[in-house]
Amino acid sequence: MGDRRTAGGSAPEQVGPFAQRVRQAWKDAGREGAPKIGPLLLLDPGGTSRGVEGQPPRDYYAFLGEWVDGIAEGAPRGPDAVRDTAKRFEDAGIDELIFDPTVADLREVDLLADAL
Repeated sequence: MGDRRTAGGSAPEQVGPFAQRVRQAWKDAGREGAPKIGPLLLLDPGGTSRGVEGQPPRDYYAFLGEWVDGIAEGAPRGPDAVRDTAKRFEDAGIDELIFDPTVADLREVDLLADAL
């Protein structure tokens, strides 16, 4: 049905205008209801910066070329940064936020829950 849109790796300030454009296009197309906007957020709730599968995010995402610095630097580290970033996405008008820990450790899920 195509009722979900994502903005993976985008900052909250970028997602707000994106969400508005998607919703307007949806309306202009005469579709009923509204699309769900659900960006993906890389994060490090424990603040360890070890990265995905033990690799720092910059190494893991190196294949993205010039985008790698924004992705690596954009991942909130620590509970306060995670909480603040989630709030900024909420304020940008998103419907759901997909959390993607940069550390391959299930304890990160508990740290995320504690942060939020």
